Amino acid sequence: MQSENINQSRELSLKTITTQDFLRLGVAEVAYIKPLQVIGHTLYAVHAADGTPLAMAETPAAAAVLARQNELEPVTLH
Repeated sequence: MQSENINQSRELSLKTITTQDFLRLGVAEVAYIKPLQVIGHTLYAVHAADGTPLAMAETPAAAAVLARQNELEPVTLH
C-alpha cells in the first residue's frame, strides 16, 4: 500500500514538472552526444542535460571519453 502511494506521488510530481525543472534533471549526471554536420564533416557535440554545449569531438568515442572525464554518463541522440 505504501509503495502504491509513493508511486502515485511520483507520477503526480512528474505531471506537474515545469519545462525548466525537466531540463535540470540529470544536468550533473548526463551528457548528450549528438552528431553535427560542420562544413561537410561529422563532429560530435557533447551537451549537458539542459542543452548547454560542453565540448566537440571528432568521434563518438572521443566525445564519450570527454563526458566521462567530467564525471558525466554519455548518451547519444540521433
